[in-house]
Amino acid sequence: MKKIPVMLVDDEQLVLEDLQSIIDWELYGFEVVCTAKNGKQALKKYYEQMPRVIFVDIQMPFMNGIEFARELRKMDKKTILVFLTAYSDFEYAKQAFLYRVDDYL
Repeated sequence: MKKIPVMLVDDEQLVLEDLQSIIDWELYGFEVVCTAKNGKQALKKYYEQMPRVIFVDIQMPFMNGIEFARELRKMDKKTILVFLTAYSDFEYAKQAFLYRVDDYL
């Protein structure tokens, strides 16, 4: 069975490593095909790997998660976007849903 390709986007290396190791992606039918440290890098890797699910941090340098979602949605309306953040301010979530983010953690 073909695995669903996933991209993880966060500016903190430790978070990327934890997300990759804590979750048994293959058990659930997923494969982490790439990671990125900001939205600009994520857009480039999106075109290279074409992930179907993207977990993205909101606060990152160069291009934050909301800007990334806006740019991605101009070209792709089907890829599943899940925002990750430690911020408790729900204003971020409101902005995220403007760009059809599928979930917010």
